[in-house]
Amino acid sequence: MVKKFRITVNNVLKDTSMRKPSLLLIKTNAKKIFEVLTEGLASYGFNVIDITLNIKSSNRRFSFEKKSQDLSQPFISTILNFLKERQLMNNLSYLTIIHQKSKFSSNSILFDKNNLGMILINPKIDIFTELSINGIIENRELLSKLYLIFSKKSSLFLTSKNLKDFLIWLKDCNVPKSNLQVLDKSKSSFKYYETILLGIIINIIDSNILKSSILS
Repeated sequence: MVKKFRITVNNVLKDTSMRKPSLLLIKTNAKKIFEVLTEGLASYGFNVIDITLNIKSSNRRFSFEKKSQDLSQPFISTILNFLKERQLMNNLSYLTIIHQKSKFSSNSILFDKNNLGMILINPKIDIFTELSINGIIENRELLSKLYLIFSKKSSLFLTSKNLKDFLIWLKDCNVPKSNLQVLDKSKSSFKYYETILLGIIINIIDSNILKSSILS
């Protein structure tokens, strides 16, 4: 399931990084946007664990996705313990950023006491995602830890189908508007909008997730 992972540590801000939660960036490909996010978040003082998944097609698709859900939390714990043992961090708290097609279960991660929050980028509506987010919406404590970021466009002219589907689906759900951010002019690749996306992510982490964890 895990194709590879890389840990990026800012040695200049090592003292700051050790105090902050680690940040897990979970994806299925190696597009340039993730390099920008990794470098930007590391320069901001986070230990960034960049995880690339290798999700293969399967006739028993839902069964495979359930297996991915079950494997997610032990794998994350293993990585965090690895960092702590090597004195790259002094706590096991973490944040997750998950991109589009990654099938890590939002529920299993958000229920983890060490998880402070999760940001989903261009999540795709399917049975697996609906089940995960339905479970989160029913639990207000979990919902306060979940944030969604969408590009408004999928291409130069077309509005993102992911965004359209989510807006229709969320219409009847009691999800705070502050949990949803849309980049109006950006395509799904976020090309030319990398810095804006990075700024939105940092603002969500600082102003919402970390502030809420301190207050609680």
